[in-house]
Amino acid sequence: MDPRFEEAERIERDAVRDMYAACDAPLGLEATDVGGATAFTASGIPGILINRALGLGVFAPACRADVEAVVAHFAARGIARYLVHLHPGAHPPRLRDWLGELGLRPFRRAWAKFAREGGAVADAETSLRIDEIGADRAAAFARLACDNYGLPPPAEALMRPLAGRPRWHVYLSSDGDRPAGVAAMFVDGEVAWFGYGATDPIYRGRGSQRALLARRLRDALALGARRFYVETGESVPGEPQSSYHNILRAGFERIYVRDNVWPAS
Repeated sequence: MDPRFEEAERIERDAVRDMYAACDAPLGLEATDVGGATAFTASGIPGILINRALGLGVFAPACRADVEAVVAHFAARGIARYLVHLHPGAHPPRLRDWLGELGLRPFRRAWAKFAREGGAVADAETSLRIDEIGADRAAAFARLACDNYGLPPPAEALMRPLAGRPRWHVYLSSDGDRPAGVAAMFVDGEVAWFGYGATDPIYRGRGSQRALLARRLRDALALGARRFYVETGESVPGEPQSSYHNILRAGFERIYVRDNVWPAS
């Protein structure tokens, strides 16, 4: 397996795990290693972006009992809607069959993972102001991120603690005093993960996300990071793909596509 594949999964897992650890709101949050995967569950926040299993069969080969343990873990917490990410290099290939036998079916959208190494960062023009923010503006970040990802209001309590937290860097693009876009970055040594990029619909087309990508790359390089990872949904006919194209324009390369399965309703 390409060493970037494991590193990409690991940095995303570590970022989400740290996000869960930062939140002390009563949301039923758990980040649990089960069956060789990490299961992220939040009984107080419905939704597949929050409840998901990452790394199954990636860091070590899985067996059917591992798959059964992952499915049972969500069932025991009463979580009916969740994703299990299926990495293309996961072992053994029968993972997909086992998940299907347990009632999980393909989700409509796979996630593409992108990688970039250090190097020159192209300018990204925008009329919006780009700032790294602290806890005093964390509410604006959380609200805009949750609104754009379709997350319910309780999820804001999960996002707010990231601003100002060690290893996290949270950004806001603004039109005067009005928040226009948000993004976050988790840096661990030479590796950085970019996530939670979102733009208020009325500001789309103003270069917010391109500028936020460039700012994060420059800041990560200054902090000593040399390898960068981000993911977004694969193309679905009839839906815009601005995030996908912005990532490629920022110098990232698509390195794999991670299928998703979820319980059949």
